[in-house]
Amino acid sequence: MTDRQPAPVVRLKPKPAEPVKLTAQRVARLKPRAKPYDVRDAQTPGLIVRVQPSGSASYYVKGRVGSGREAIARNVRIGSVDAVTLATARDEALRLLAEMRQGIDPTDKLDALSLSQLIDAYTERLAQRGVVKRNDVVSCLQRNLKRYLNRPAQDLTRAQIVGVMDAIEAGGQQSDYLRKCLSGLLTWGANAGYLPANVLAGYRRDRETRTQKLNTRPKVTLTTPEEIRGFWIATGQLTNPVHRDLLRFMLLTGQRRSETAWMTYADISGDVWNIPAALHKMGEAVRVPLGTSSLSLVDAQERLAGCDLVFPGRHGKRISGFTQLLKPLRVALGIPGFGFHALRRTYRTGLEALGVPERVCELMIGHARPDLLGRYSAADLWAQRVDAQALWESHVAEVVA
Repeated sequence: MTDRQPAPVVRLKPKPAEPVKLTAQRVARLKPRAKPYDVRDAQTPGLIVRVQPSGSASYYVKGRVGSGREAIARNVRIGSVDAVTLATARDEALRLLAEMRQGIDPTDKLDALSLSQLIDAYTERLAQRGVVKRNDVVSCLQRNLKRYLNRPAQDLTRAQIVGVMDAIEAGGQQSDYLRKCLSGLLTWGANAGYLPANVLAGYRRDRETRTQKLNTRPKVTLTTPEEIRGFWIATGQLTNPVHRDLLRFMLLTGQRRSETAWMTYADISGDVWNIPAALHKMGEAVRVPLGTSSLSLVDAQERLAGCDLVFPGRHGKRISGFTQLLKPLRVALGIPGFGFHALRRTYRTGLEALGVPERVCELMIGHARPDLLGRYSAADLWAQRVDAQALWESHVAEVVA
């Protein structure tokens, strides 16, 4: 009788579950199990939702870098389902799969960059595009995200960002500028392949309640002669005469902070201030008429050797630390929320109150008109603007006399 060998046990790998067409509701209803599991999307090949026993879930894309036997399998995390929408995850999965087919390994970029390095790369991009206020943008990002700078950029979550913005709001300040800067950084990072997705995509602030509207500090505009006179007196109490004259010049001309603080003597030709396109927010060269009072402030400045700035900072460099500059003025005025833009609003409001036509008012502050008038009218109405500037400076001189 021949001994029979037992038949070998063949363990078949469990067949992966059939893909399903994911919807936002279906993703939200996924329940945790004892072990992690994946749900494949029938609409976008390679896109999966991985659900952890803790209940957290994230979008991933599975693919191979290159083709043939040498192709390397990759499983790239796109982001948490709480931070990334299904539509965004599908778009990102298609983009990553296209890169992998071309032999580009997405993990090369994702693993390499810290948040600090991502900001540095973004800074270079802003410089290439000629963004004037890139230093302000970078300073805002580095200052507010200091605790995350040395961590992987792709690990920055929406919850962390919202936490930072909530802390800013709790301190009595606005977080809008940080949100704007971050949105630019994250959108660029995702488009350039350094991030799997923009975790702020689709973020919306809560609508203000009636109580919040009542408690919101109103935007400051000096609308009465008494308020303008009070501002002039308050600036006279500043210990730094350059800061005093810079603020008064901004009231008289209504131009933006950086454009005014970085004005040079080379930009002034007679009674015309030429703002270069590289400095102007709209990226256009702009002419600003100057009157008797504004020209007197320019003439009163002490010219420093080797410095062409009209309103120089320390050691003949550009003024920085604008928040510190405003602190003594806010105390003197008794208005904690006073900012540089209040002077621009005051100028625009004052011109209209003096009867200057709206079209001329908008040209005076360098606004880009989005309507058909802005698209088709190239008239700069220079003569009317010169008259309007003289009218406003005469009004201010009479008020503060």
